[in-house]
Amino acid sequence: MSVAGRRAEILWRSGNLTGKDRQITYDTVVVRLGWFAPLSLGETVHIWDIPMTRFGGPCKAIRLRADPAFKRRIFTYNWAAVFAFIFLIGSPFLWAQVHPIPGAILLLAGLGLAVWAFVASRDDPRHRSIRLLLGLHEWGSSDPATWSKKILKDVVDPQEAFGAPSFAIRARKSLKKKRWAEAMWAARLATALEDEDEGEAITDEILDDPDVSDRLYTVARDPAARKQEFGKGPRLDQWLECEPEKHIFGVE
Repeated sequence: MSVAGRRAEILWRSGNLTGKDRQITYDTVVVRLGWFAPLSLGETVHIWDIPMTRFGGPCKAIRLRADPAFKRRIFTYNWAAVFAFIFLIGSPFLWAQVHPIPGAILLLAGLGLAVWAFVASRDDPRHRSIRLLLGLHEWGSSDPATWSKKILKDVVDPQEAFGAPSFAIRARKSLKKKRWAEAMWAARLATALEDEDEGEAITDEILDDPDVSDRLYTVARDPAARKQEFGKGPRLDQWLECEPEKHIFGVE
């Protein structure tokens, strides 16, 4: 099994020279069939504990909800890159053996596709900012707003767990107390389980807080500084009615 695409990639720890203790996390998509680039994509997953070599065993993963836009972006930049390579390799031959004009056209097309592939591969920095604030947890740095429906069924009831009528209200209370990580967790669960627009609005409100944005600037450059800037994040199990291991599986 292989994967394609990376969203919200974070290198939390670089580890030593052998890669031991290295921790990198990101969202990706399982490739069902591929040849130089993916031909068919499967489920979207979040992965972590990724081995440095193919002999290091499977990495850990959880399933995320389907995201057609993410898959389209993966197809776009992978195939644009493949054809850019073919056109750039073929243009000198066409120029020399056929005619300069078609050779120049193929060269320009290759350069255009290369630029398109680069632009399409760029990730929205908001995804990464959200995860930097959520922190590293038992499910990598996955965003609750992207969890699969099966996982979301195991999320606690906010009234029973926190005495709050909703996750949105919990998020706003935590934000007022400057408990930013807790506020972000609640906001992302509000996005997934309650009013999506309200949850995203609270998320933006947290990210736009001057204290948060200043600290995120530091953490974005050095994710290892996250605990120093935001403190220890809330445990994953306080948001779940099940053991985290229930939804973890391996991806080769």
